[in-house]
Amino acid sequence: MKVKAVIVVYFHTDNGADGPEGEFKHWISRYNLKHRIPFPQGDHDLRMNDDNVIGFVAGIGASTATAATIGLGMDSRFDLSKAYWLIAGVAGGNPAVMTVGSVAWARYIVDADKKHMLDPREMPKDWKYGASPYGNTTEEFPQPMVVDSYRTVHKLNTGLAEWAYGLTQDIDLTQFRTPHDEELCSRFKRDVAARQRPRVILGDILAGDNFWHGRMLNDWACAWVDYWTQGRGIFAASAVEDSGVMTALSLLAKMGKIDYNRVMASRTASNFTCQWDGATAGESLATEDIIELTGLSTALESAYVAGSRVIDELVQNWNLYENELPSEIQKDA
Repeated sequence: MKVKAVIVVYFHTDNGADGPEGEFKHWISRYNLKHRIPFPQGDHDLRMNDDNVIGFVAGIGASTATAATIGLGMDSRFDLSKAYWLIAGVAGGNPAVMTVGSVAWARYIVDADKKHMLDPREMPKDWKYGASPYGNTTEEFPQPMVVDSYRTVHKLNTGLAEWAYGLTQDIDLTQFRTPHDEELCSRFKRDVAARQRPRVILGDILAGDNFWHGRMLNDWACAWVDYWTQGRGIFAASAVEDSGVMTALSLLAKMGKIDYNRVMASRTASNFTCQWDGATAGESLATEDIIELTGLSTALESAYVAGSRVIDELVQNWNLYENELPSEIQKDA
């Protein structure tokens, strides 16, 4: 079976046709993913529509999502050689860059977990955060850069990310905001982006299994993404599984199972990565229900509307995009 696109989400409770609040909810109910396909390699069955678009719940946590993605890529039932992959998850948003309901299309995904860690109370006096890259134990951000031997940074197809951004940047995302969202965002006095209307942006993803929170760690996240992208990336969204999924996809590409240049990643802010003005990190974190994040319903709407526009364009014009990437077609035009 030749697949045109794979929609990658991470959490879903499979207890009804429409699903509960989860990243798969709107894709099932609105994208007509009516065909259920058994998928023993993961924790959830696959879904497919009549256009050969697969909905795939990779699962919570980098290790689970990595294993399930390899399982899908190796599944002999599917020809994924021309498939476009869309990661469409929610995330914590950097309030300096985005607000609740904003969608970030990534050019880079950086792993937050591959590092040496020292307790801040024991770190050298010239260190700021207590973390250094694998390959260096004496400096936090050594120059010249250490060799990335462990897939710490994943560079996506920049042309494809910019194409997806251009296709979706005019979407009005304010329609999904709730009064609660507005009240929360108004607290971030120092962060202009947090108080602005939600919009589609180009911004990059930091992915790791630790659910971190707070201004100091947010500063570290900005510095870590900046370091590994050599100043080209902008930390926008904090996620969990993406570096694992990208590792799986890069290995599948080496095997000729998928085309790495057809991978897109978007994350939509359902909450913020740090506290608002006047609050401590602990006070801010205490307001978050990790299962039902502050702006989850808003983020799910934004993620679906932006993601489905991209998938629609690819499927409806498959005669163009089956053999040539959208960004290459733009260059030729």
